[in-house]
Amino acid sequence: MKKKLIFLLCSLIATVCVSQRKKALYLSSELEIGNYLGAGIDLNYLHKDKYSFSIGAQGQLSVPTNTPKDYDNSDDLPFANLKSVGTIRVLMGRVFNLSSKRLTRLNLQIGVSLNTIEKPTDWIRTEKTAEGYKYKYRNDKDKSMGFVISPSIEFPLFNLVGFKVAPKVHFTKGEIFAGVGFGVLLGDLK
Repeated sequence: MKKKLIFLLCSLIATVCVSQRKKALYLSSELEIGNYLGAGIDLNYLHKDKYSFSIGAQGQLSVPTNTPKDYDNSDDLPFANLKSVGTIRVLMGRVFNLSSKRLTRLNLQIGVSLNTIEKPTDWIRTEKTAEGYKYKYRNDKDKSMGFVISPSIEFPLFNLVGFKVAPKVHFTKGEIFAGVGFGVLLGDLK
């Protein structure tokens, strides 16, 4: 049901994008830092320079809170035993131009997300090392819906290229991800 609802919403937004004349359709990508590290890409649509719609995907990595304090990860790969979150999100919002030449705008967006969270659980101590202990664990995978608040300040410097700064708060099942993203805008920006 959730997938059908997201597909229906994406189809509706795509139909509106094609049918309107006053439009700005562009891609944005960003790197994010906060209580996680993340990267995302979005397809954005501005309607009459007032309303925004966005469909995107994001990946996040963070250190799990349940990692044993004496865990020795010296032999592991750099991204072993991290919690990962994959997100598909749909956002809507209101746009406010902050300059008369439309070189700066505030894009206040909120929306829903479909999340896949994978994290290590059931830590079992296996052997002692000089720095602590080695552990075995299993990865637990969970899917949930979430809520995203993502205001951004966008700088469409040229018709096709710009950049943005975007603080973000992402509420998922039992967790909150908060951070700020720095991104590039490509496409019909004005």
